[in-house]
Formats: sequence, structure tokens, C-alpha cells
Amino acid sequence: MIRGDRTMDDLGRVAVVGGTGTRGRGLAYRFALAGCAVEVGSWDAARAQVTAEEIAERLGGVGGAVTGASNAGAAAGADVVLLAVPGDGHPLWCRRSPMVSRARS
Repeated sequence: MIRGDRTMDDLGRVAVVGGTGTRGRGLAYRFALAGCAVEVGSWDAARAQVTAEEIAERLGGVGGAVTGASNAGAAAGADVVLLAVPGDGHPLWCRRSPMVSRARS
């Protein structure tokens, strides 16, 4: 929730880890439509880029920029990270993510 005089622009760069799935695509689209810069993440960076291009095309020039990267790359450059993978994928992502490894140290 955004309170007071804050806007979606205040969120900075939003990464959607697992952004090529149904949930992730929807989140990426809606945050971009609201004006946020969004980075779609995937284990496969090429797949993330294709998804980002599809979302940008759907936006038709409205909203924030949408780019694609690996999950780790998207998360590393983000101000906000959304984890949009099925619940059973959370432990795998946490084990494989350098972001989580650094947070534990």
C-alpha cells in the first residue's frame, strides 16, 4: 500500500522474479501500467527478455519501461523485489539466489 503523498514512482525499479509465469506477467504488466520501471526475471534471461517485450508491446507505449534479465540480475538492480513463483518454488529460489545468500551473511 502506498500512503500519503507517495506515488508509484516512489517505488523505484521493481523486479518480478519468476516474471515469465502467469502470476509474474500479470504483476509486471500492472506495475508497468502504473508507471513503474519493471524488470522481468527468469532463470532464463532470454525468456525474460521475450516476456518483457511482449508486455511492453501490450502496454502500447503507456506506463513504465519493461526489461528482462536473469532472476539474480533483476533482483540485484531493484528497489523492490516481488517473488512471483509458486509456493513450492520459494525454497529452490532461496537456495539458488545470491541475493539471499548475501542477506544471510
